[in-house]
Amino acid sequence: MQSYWFGEPEEGRCQAARGDPVALAQRLDLLQTNMDGFVPLQWEDAIACGTCTDRAGYLSLLREICFIRAEQRVREEYAGKDTELLQMVRTLDEMDEVINLLSERVVEWHQVRHPTFSRKYRRTPAHIQIRRISEKGRGALGKVAVQVEQLSAARTDLAKEVSLRATHTACTDPVRNSRPAQTVYSPLTW
Repeated sequence: MQSYWFGEPEEGRCQAARGDPVALAQRLDLLQTNMDGFVPLQWEDAIACGTCTDRAGYLSLLREICFIRAEQRVREEYAGKDTELLQMVRTLDEMDEVINLLSERVVEWHQVRHPTFSRKYRRTPAHIQIRRISEKGRGALGKVAVQVEQLSAARTDLAKEVSLRATHTACTDPVRNSRPAQTVYSPLTW
């Protein structure tokens, strides 16, 4: 006997599936469909089963179920380890841009206050310049330089975490390492 999202037709009768659209969407996930010899039912079959009263109701309910399933799948994808790792890498990239921009601004600000600084430290790496400014700077400039150093330290910690997670995900993800591509067919009819 073939089961469908709206019920189970059998020998001229139909046992309607009960529940709200969320329950019907969950039911759809549980159905197993053998595509050999599969003939989709018509929307009238859902009416005969008592799931809805007309074609508009059938389409409305089917649409709602499809949206529920799509939302669930998106939620599942975003809950995965890979998604978190991707967000961590994006954050790392953004932190690099912010640290570089703030470092440039702090050094330029320091140069305005101390014009001889630019000639003296032209080839010194930015992180060393920021450290010197934070150690010797007073007032707002010194505080901003300290904050840039702290942000840089947080960026280093995040980079270590990204490296650990990337290694762990690549080595231990049995789904990624063994899952063949597959096509899933659901017994939906439009």
